[in-house]
Amino acid sequence: MELEQAINMLKAIVKNAGNVNQNHLDLSLVSAEQRPKYEEALKFSQEAIKEGKITKEEFQRKLNLK
Repeated sequence: MELEQAINMLKAIVKNAGNVNQNHLDLSLVSAEQRPKYEEALKFSQEAIKEGKITKEEFQRKLNLK
């Protein structure tokens, strides 16, 4: 999996928390059959952050979490 592919996949599970500019990732937005794919994309992204391939801030910006 590529980092951009994982980020694009995760964009589908960004949910507004009901407050101004407060979004979060919500795995309940996908079916149970698709959930493992999204979990894998999230794990892959977290590993990329740990390895310094992308900063946490950049990851959050790309997903519109900040």
